Amino acid sequence: MTKRKAEILDLRTERILDALVREYTKTAHPVGSLELLRHARLDVSPATIRSELSELCERGFLEQPHTSAGRVPTDKGYRFFVDHLSESDDDELDSSEAALLSHIFEIRQEDEFMREFVHVLSEISGTFAAVALRDKDFMFETGFSEVADEPEFEDPARAREFGELVDRLGSGIREFFDRFAREEEQIFIGEENPLGFPSYSMVVSQWRHPRGFEGFFTLVGPKRTDYAKHKAVVRRVKKIEKK
Repeated sequence: MTKRKAEILDLRTERILDALVREYTKTAHPVGSLELLRHARLDVSPATIRSELSELCERGFLEQPHTSAGRVPTDKGYRFFVDHLSESDDDELDSSEAALLSHIFEIRQEDEFMREFVHVLSEISGTFAAVALRDKDFMFETGFSEVADEPEFEDPARAREFGELVDRLGSGIREFFDRFAREEEQIFIGEENPLGFPSYSMVVSQWRHPRGFEGFFTLVGPKRTDYAKHKAVVRRVKKIEKK
């Protein structure tokens, strides 16, 4: 993935931003300095964390919703995390997840492969997943209930909105593939969403089966999603393709 130009953060600030994004991804609640001290291995004082969080807010990486003392990542904060802080190899996947992905690529029949592949993608990532074959105008999809269980969808309007997103993806699958499924994976965050739904993020990547057929997959979820896990899924698929 091509990294976008970004502001430079020092190592300590990067570690604090990394810890906050990961904690917010798990809890869905604004994160304060004391939570970071309890849950992240940060060898700094509470006063230092508070100061760093304030600076990250001023620079647009975090925001403080309502009157809460906690912070949440902005699109800019997520983008920095995706491009610069989630670069570990495949350690976001456990051995069973990696083995399951490898096993799927042993399936030789196209439809069976795609049907199983999309279920595994959704299961591992916890997102809505869709898989399409090159030059075909249909896709295999699953995971709507996975996403609908997230706290963001306690508001029925958000669930309806997500349904509209999925419908738009399905009706324009050919155009979507032609525009966005390139050699490199792409991650669209919030306002970058190519379908026009700024509350959601999408991962798009190509896949190639050892038998020669190919296509793309996409993972769709709210902005508060496990980007590190999703990038690890993409890396694992790329490794399997090269074997």
